[in-house]
Amino acid sequence: MAKCGDTNVSMRLTGSVDMGLSEKHSFPFVQEVVADAKATRHKAKHKKDKRH
Repeated sequence: MAKCGDTNVSMRLTGSVDMGLSEKHSFPFVQEVVADAKATRHKAKHKKDKRH
């Protein structure tokens, strides 16, 4: 995890090509469907929080 201003930022590689790069260089990898689901939940949570 890194900081960008006062925001925490993390990166994961996705996709079939990046799976090989991830293994070769020990980068974090996540399946695209899992990444999409996590991003959707995160976005929905923050959208809900802004309404309250």
